[in-house]
Amino acid sequence: MRTVMMILALVTVWGGNATAIIHLSRNPEES
Repeated sequence: MRTVMMILALVTVWGGNATAIIHLSRNPEES
């Protein structure tokens, strides 16, 4: 079941990147 672990890892990374991008796009002046 390595594929499941790989998918979970990718989802976690993509989730973190998505939230970071959303915060930057919403608050471009604060960054």
